Amino acid sequence: MKRELKKKFVPASYKRDIFSRLYNFKQEELTVEEYTAEFEHLMMKCDLVEPEEQTIARYLGGLRSEIRNVVQLQPYWTFEDVCKLAVRVEKQSKDKSTHKTLGRDGVSNRGSAPTPKSSSTGQASSSKATPVQGGTSRNTSSTISKQCFKCRGFGHIASECPNRKIISLVEEANDEPVYDTYDDEENEVEQEEVTYGDQGKALVVQRILKFAHVEDDKWLMEDKSKAVTGEWSSYLSKSQFLQVMDRSSKTYALVLLEENEERGDIPPVVKSLLEEFRDVVSDEIPSGLPPMRDIQHHIDLVPGAAIPSKAAYRMSPKEHEEVQRQVDELLHKGLIRESLSPCVVPALLMPKKDGSWRMCIDSRAVNKITIKYRFPIPRLDDLLDQLHGASVFSKIDLRSGYHQIRMRPGDEWKTAFKTRDGLYEWLVMPFGLSNVPSTFMRLMNHVLKAFIVMLKKE
Repeated sequence: MKRELKKKFVPASYKRDIFSRLYNFKQEELTVEEYTAEFEHLMMKCDLVEPEEQTIARYLGGLRSEIRNVVQLQPYWTFEDVCKLAVRVEKQSKDKSTHKTLGRDGVSNRGSAPTPKSSSTGQASSSKATPVQGGTSRNTSSTISKQCFKCRGFGHIASECPNRKIISLVEEANDEPVYDTYDDEENEVEQEEVTYGDQGKALVVQRILKFAHVEDDKWLMEDKSKAVTGEWSSYLSKSQFLQVMDRSSKTYALVLLEENEERGDIPPVVKSLLEEFRDVVSDEIPSGLPPMRDIQHHIDLVPGAAIPSKAAYRMSPKEHEEVQRQVDELLHKGLIRESLSPCVVPALLMPKKDGSWRMCIDSRAVNKITIKYRFPIPRLDDLLDQLHGASVFSKIDLRSGYHQIRMRPGDEWKTAFKTRDGLYEWLVMPFGLSNVPSTFMRLMNHVLKAFIVMLKKE
């Protein structure tokens, strides 16, 4: 069908004419962008498949000689590079021609050549310039080469600059600039009245709700039929509200919400559960080490890496007392022990929101030489997708969850930290180490795996 349609409607010489136009196509008066667009259009019509080098040669052959000669001297690799180079060369040539015309006329936007002071001097200069016909080009070139460094104009120097109206700066005791003043009324500028913002808190509600003052609640009883048009507020019925909504493209509503009172009492149903599982929801975790579970925290160091040994940070006496108090508390609970490890990092204190202090371990040096785990951390968007269709939600807030995971036996020396009084190492998983979130996620998935699968099925 396609072949028959071509025979009937496409002339026999169509293909030959297209190829002839492509081979004889020249830029001439076209711009580079127009030439490039027409060239690509002809290539598409001819359905020509050829090496890119041949296309580049055909494209360069149609460009004007002044553009082609510059483009051929530049490095290029693709046909697109050649097109971009041609556009840039054309733009530069246009800029150069514009600059030459400005210089030849001796006229600039910022300044101009000085005019003769009197008719007598003009006559003398004309009488002197008449016999010198052969040196016209030399005088013109010297005039063009002059440029004023004040107004940047051509044809004169700074001492002869006609543009003398410039700002003068005078040094005074207060070091403030003084500007030239003009007596003309046209040059006087009226100072606009400046409205400064209110001091203190910005009362947005007072600025938005500008309405006529009505005593008491008379506006509810007297003026129920008027709608809110933005000028002042009144009672608005449902139908009027819908009409205003239909007419306006944007609608803003100011809604006042009452804060819910925090109730410290626990519902009776929850109280019974807390009493039944008091050993599970205790205020503090029991002293001693947690049981050895299937998952412990491992610290695998890069082979051949230098073991870090950092000095303790300088602290004030009060900070040192706080650090020692927390260390003694951890020793009493059995979560740390004294150490002789060669791998040591310093401890420091960080303030909490309530004003107390949290002891932190600067484990950056150990993290640099630790082999990172690749256990997947859950994505937030995946977790939200799993909640689709759910109506009952609950959460588990583990108390000291990291401290309920044991260190792998033999890796305790890699967690050692230093205070002013000695070295200590962790027997449970501390904060601040690499791979700690992965270990905790592995344990949670291992412990709650059966319940997660059951909830997904339901």
